[in-house]
Amino acid sequence: MDLRSSMLGLRADLATREPPPTGPLPQPVPAYYNPAQPWASAPQGPVDLAVVSERTSLDADDDEDDADEDEDDEERGKAPKGAGHHGGCRGDGSGHGSKPRSSPLASHALWTVVAMAVLWPVAAPHLGPPVSEASAAQLLVGPELGVYFMAAVVAVFGLYALVGTWVGNPRGLMVLGALAVLGAVLVSSVDVTRTRIGDELWRPTTVAEARSDDQWLNVGAGTLDLTALPAELGPGGSVDVAVRVDVGSLVLVIPEDARVHVVSEVTAGAIGVGSVAPDGDFVAGLGLAHEETFDPSKPVRSSGPAEETERRDGAGRDELPVINVHASSRAGTVEVRYDQAGN
Repeated sequence: MDLRSSMLGLRADLATREPPPTGPLPQPVPAYYNPAQPWASAPQGPVDLAVVSERTSLDADDDEDDADEDEDDEERGKAPKGAGHHGGCRGDGSGHGSKPRSSPLASHALWTVVAMAVLWPVAAPHLGPPVSEASAAQLLVGPELGVYFMAAVVAVFGLYALVGTWVGNPRGLMVLGALAVLGAVLVSSVDVTRTRIGDELWRPTTVAEARSDDQWLNVGAGTLDLTALPAELGPGGSVDVAVRVDVGSLVLVIPEDARVHVVSEVTAGAIGVGSVAPDGDFVAGLGLAHEETFDPSKPVRSSGPAEETERRDGAGRDELPVINVHASSRAGTVEVRYDQAGN
């Protein structure tokens, strides 16, 4: 080493006024913190204390929430939240220890009712009369035997709802039970097997047809045409006719050459009347009952031994054919016309 030259260079360096040269700046090193890895096995490197403190506070809050949930579960008689984690896996294979979802009891109840609806008509022919003589519709929804089947359906839904208080999922059973009760009330009050819906026209031409009890309709519009009866009755003849439309409209077409006595009964709706009505056409309300007699609107022709004479109402009142009509409706209208065109 040349000490002489080094000393001369040092004197020159001390005499200068420039700042000393700086070395290379250290590069930033990323902070390390892995919460899932214990400190004993953490690799060498700097630790970000801000991350550590944040993670520590979050863990403390989670522990407090878990403790509160465990206390609530213990009060309800359930297992604590963390108890299932030691079991290894859940029933659905997700690796958690929570309780598996229970099956809905409403679907089981429906399948039970379907099985009953299939087996009851199959077993009925082997039980003897009157069950063996009834059709499948009468067994299920008939006014006599269908009531027992609907009562069994209500009992099935009630039994499943009772079981659902301990096991299973009872959701939907209350709705199905309410529908079953309504169905039982309907079957017990109405003959569902003979339900008639639509439009119907009755035009009896004989006394036997006029006295028939087949002139009724459940829902729809019914028309009773009586214009062909006077020719069948003859002078002084009479006939009683009954017609019913439960829900809808009923039109009575009466003849112009006969006396027609009409008794109308409507539970809720309107009745077409003569000039005595306040509005001139209909009286509307609840529990209506109206009685009216319609005399002939044209002369009545009768054949004598010498010639054909014309008689008005007062001239031959006892020789007029008389038609007594009883019309009823639960919810609808009853109207009287002289022809089907509405006059």
